Amino acid sequence: MTLFLNKTQILDRLKDKTFIIPKDELIKRIKSTRDLSISFLYSIIKGTISGYAHDSSSGQTNPLLWEFGHIVFFWEYKTLRFLEEDEGVINKISLKGSADIYDSFVVKADERFTVKLYEAKDVLGAYNQTIDHILNIVSDDNFNYTPSNFYFIYLSLLHNEMHNESYLFTQKMLRLEPKPAILSGEEKHYTETMIENSFIHIPGGEFVQGVSSDEYNFIFDNEMPAFKTKVNGFNITKYPITEYQFKKFVEDGGYETERFWCKPGWRWVKKNGIKKPLYWIRRGHLWLVQEWIDVRFLRRDYPMCHVSWYEACAYCRWAGGRLPTESEWEYLATDGGETPTPEVKGNLDYKYGEIIPVNSLDKECQNRFGVQGLFGNVWEWCQEPIYPYNGFVIDPVYREMSYPFFGFKKICRGGCWACPSYLINAKYRNAQVPENRIQFIGFRMVK
Repeated sequence: MTLFLNKTQILDRLKDKTFIIPKDELIKRIKSTRDLSISFLYSIIKGTISGYAHDSSSGQTNPLLWEFGHIVFFWEYKTLRFLEEDEGVINKISLKGSADIYDSFVVKADERFTVKLYEAKDVLGAYNQTIDHILNIVSDDNFNYTPSNFYFIYLSLLHNEMHNESYLFTQKMLRLEPKPAILSGEEKHYTETMIENSFIHIPGGEFVQGVSSDEYNFIFDNEMPAFKTKVNGFNITKYPITEYQFKKFVEDGGYETERFWCKPGWRWVKKNGIKKPLYWIRRGHLWLVQEWIDVRFLRRDYPMCHVSWYEACAYCRWAGGRLPTESEWEYLATDGGETPTPEVKGNLDYKYGEIIPVNSLDKECQNRFGVQGLFGNVWEWCQEPIYPYNGFVIDPVYREMSYPFFGFKKICRGGCWACPSYLINAKYRNAQVPENRIQFIGFRMVK
């Protein structure tokens, strides 16, 4: 077995791909994703912020200017170099030496704040030229629009969208500016309500977890292959745990009581002096929540968000429950296996420009058991680390998508408001480090 694959070997590995969308739709999505990236990075592009800013206490953010260059690097090395045969064209529009600066597996996290980066205008120029060139290739009537060539393009598109989400939660954490105006979203007027987050009994059963074919969706290597698994009956909250519910844990001494925490979680709490959730502010008997540069009151009907896996587990232990397993979550998302590829409905695609109350979309986002909002709004932590399914085969193009994180990153599922609906499906597996609380992640509880 060879560790390095040339283009011919990669194409051979992709020959069984079948998933593809109409050209017009692909072009539309590429243009939309580019517009979002540029709008989210407007302050960097205009030079009002440096793009190097970071919160050293989190250890989880990239310099936004580095992240922008990383996107260009990915488009070049995972897409352009497979579609464009002329090396001269590639060299003309690419960032010279980008692999030594923007490859996340060459330049370590702490080095990204000190390495010499390209100016924002140069990155923007390379980004636009790269995307334009790819659009021109796709639009050419002579382009061989096959599932394998589509795969090269769609992989970079989805990767770009993952970083669009990252741009947003990083800017929010650093309070660099108000939430981008493009995220004003559909206007919705809410009357805050007390949520009865009851437990719903889910009868057990056997279902097919994972996928073995890309017949319905673009799939990543960690989602394959499919296998049968049995899920025992369990009880799960109708909605994700709300801010109001989590407040009770905080006020009951949750952050001061060791027995609620796993050992690594308690070490994390003590080492970092963590006494409350990220963005929460105590004002007398009131709790406020920092939102970008604004402050709001804690809400009874909003999902708990920006919560680490450690905090989610501690809450569940305090409340006499646990996080759902990954199999349980996928069982719910596929209606107990009856709908392996359900239509994904929820607060996705930046539709409302923010997180919304857990019961906002009850009528359209309920599975057959009555569990609400599995897709969108906030990601949902699961109990286990991410591991490969038996028979795992590494992706021939994006080889670092999964394997470097097996065993220590924790599973989170379902997507959030800042994800495109075409990325998220019932089988899609995301994973983050257990101390991560800067992303838009919440959780449910199982008893």
